[in-house]
Amino acid sequence: MKQVSVDNLKENDILAFPILSHSGTVLIHADVALTDELIERAINLGVRTVYIKDEKEGIVRENTSDSDTAREEEEYPYRLEETANNSRQIVKKILEESAEINAETNQKVKVLFHGGEPLLWGIERFYEIYEYEKELSDKTGVKFTNSIQTNASLIDDEWIRFFKTSHIGIGISLDGPIGVNAHFSQDESLSFKRTISILDKLKNQKVSFGILSVITNKHIVNGAESFYDFLVENSIKNCGLCYCYNPDDKCSVDSEKLGYYLSDLFDLYFDGEARVNIREFNNAISAILTGKHRCCSHHQRERCGYYLTFLPSGDAFFCDPYNLRKENCLGNISERSISDMVSCSKHQELLNMIQKQVRDYCNKCSVKDICGYGCPRTDRDNEINYFCPANQILYSHIINTIKDRRKSI
Repeated sequence: MKQVSVDNLKENDILAFPILSHSGTVLIHADVALTDELIERAINLGVRTVYIKDEKEGIVRENTSDSDTAREEEEYPYRLEETANNSRQIVKKILEESAEINAETNQKVKVLFHGGEPLLWGIERFYEIYEYEKELSDKTGVKFTNSIQTNASLIDDEWIRFFKTSHIGIGISLDGPIGVNAHFSQDESLSFKRTISILDKLKNQKVSFGILSVITNKHIVNGAESFYDFLVENSIKNCGLCYCYNPDDKCSVDSEKLGYYLSDLFDLYFDGEARVNIREFNNAISAILTGKHRCCSHHQRERCGYYLTFLPSGDAFFCDPYNLRKENCLGNISERSISDMVSCSKHQELLNMIQKQVRDYCNKCSVKDICGYGCPRTDRDNEINYFCPANQILYSHIINTIKDRRKSI
């Protein structure tokens, strides 16, 4: 059995675990030989990765009716055993405990709804959670900030009204111009046009948003100017970057090539007339000029563990990179408090492991105060972090660019 991106699924791959809706309804059964239609369906549902069986494990059955709500009998990593009503109660419990903890320090509670596709949860539930947060704020004095990461396919006028009412931060998954959007279906042109039309509608309604782009080998082949022009031409003011890292994926980026690509993109960002905020560049400049870091991965791993990931079942995990490892579950919010989770031995074990993975090489590096040792998710056994070459090239370039600019003033 192995975990693969849905974009790398092939016809006749055998699904190891079922794909469920938020309410636990079986959408695609386990032990099914996938067809192009089922793969397309998984993509449209917002699924990013699945587990498939090795060829020797074989096939057990064909897919059954979509309306079948019976539970799969076999074990799989994350069983969504709650009903839609229970999932609301789980989220409320997470918010309530977070408010109680943060009331002692008067810090905001930052909530990110991610997926999959979080809008599938339904607008009624989001309205209910928004009202509940206001109740908690009145009770505890703690403020909530909310954001949501979505592929935008379900956004309509009703969702836009909710966004404007709730002031929720919106991130749209969009990798760039036509030709680089790995998460789109086979008809990329149609999906791209639909997403751009939704962005235009958000802009017309004066709803702030940003995009989150996964930089792949396709971007590097096309060059940085292609991506920058895409941002400018579509009046996209805010952009965050992720880097594709998967040794089994042809879209995975070479770290050194990525460093030069990002350096080219930085020059366009730094010298361009259009004001485009690219998160990674903003963060690097802030770290260089003020010593203040805005991103968790830039804090030399001192902020690892500050963020918890909760699955719809209530299972909690140490940050996002660890949520697909069942053995790293910190507990379930229905059975264990957040305070207990962040003080348990498993949490401390993960913190210790992350710090031990820092190499002596890192401590001698000239850009370590900006890089912060990189994100642990791309650490490799007995080797430097995969994106170390990219970070060295990019941050050295940014430092030199700022120095040159200061000399010319």
